[in-house]
Amino acid sequence: MNNEKLNKIIELLISGLRPFNQIETFSDKPGIYAIGFNGDKFPLESAEDKIAKGDIIYIGKSVSGGKKGT
Repeated sequence: MNNEKLNKIIELLISGLRPFNQIETFSDKPGIYAIGFNGDKFPLESAEDKIAKGDIIYIGKSVSGGKKGT
């Protein structure tokens, strides 16, 4: 995968970030997901000047999807 494709994927992940309580559904299909910081001040003192609101702090891949049966 080239840098252009990777940058496009990261841009899409950033544009899709939203607070957890605003997520209405989880896909039952595998995929790539990102967790971003949505606060005003990062809680780890050593990183508070390095991580800002809207920054991705984790990118992961699910094999089975995030939807769980009840």
